[in-house]
Amino acid sequence: AIFSPDGSKLLYCTYLGGSASDDLYALALDRDGSVVVTGITDSSDFPTTPGVLQPRYGGGTEAFVAKLNSSGTAWTYSTYLGGSGQESARSVALNATGTAYIAGVTSSRNFPTTPGSLLTDVAYNTGFVTALKADGSGVVYSNRLSDNPEFRDIAVDSAGNAYVTGLAQNSNFPLTDDAWIPGYGSPSDGFLLKLNPDGTKLAYATFLGGTGPDAGNAVADWARGVARRR
Repeated sequence: AIFSPDGSKLLYCTYLGGSASDDLYALALDRDGSVVVTGITDSSDFPTTPGVLQPRYGGGTEAFVAKLNSSGTAWTYSTYLGGSGQESARSVALNATGTAYIAGVTSSRNFPTTPGSLLTDVAYNTGFVTALKADGSGVVYSNRLSDNPEFRDIAVDSAGNAYVTGLAQNSNFPLTDDAWIPGYGSPSDGFLLKLNPDGTKLAYATFLGGTGPDAGNAVADWARGVARRR
């Protein structure tokens, strides 16, 4: 639903979903006022558009990504994002060209990935970052990063670096050598990582937390390309 700037008028409002359960978790605004949304669906008849990355239901709970035009009259694209297992997409960010960066978790061994994925040994739950092309037709990259995490938020800077925060639930999270906090504080730690523009290398990755339970819930990119956790 989109309201006028003073909140006095509903400009448009629309449903998005199929015959089963659908949940929208995050949205981002494009420069032209288009809205990109992501979430999860159990609907095998979730509405998709022609020529997208994944027009058909793969099984289980699927992630989805959809873009609504600025007037709210038509979907620019709508696609599933997943494999034969379970997916959860929790956050989306857009760069200047309209590429949508999706962060989430998958249990599908056949989740779509591109060469150079940082995690090749697939665990039950693996965190992923997928950069979806501006027209939804394919991916710039799609990468598994760690096992058994919660990827809760993502931001992207003007150079195409992606910043992800969330919750790590084991000590083998892929930290870089210069990690600010290299030690895991059970039962969970927050984390912050920076992924390079082609999705194949971590510029940095560090835990954020102490000896109790910790989590990162949001991340934002400053104009200078600096990420901050709030």
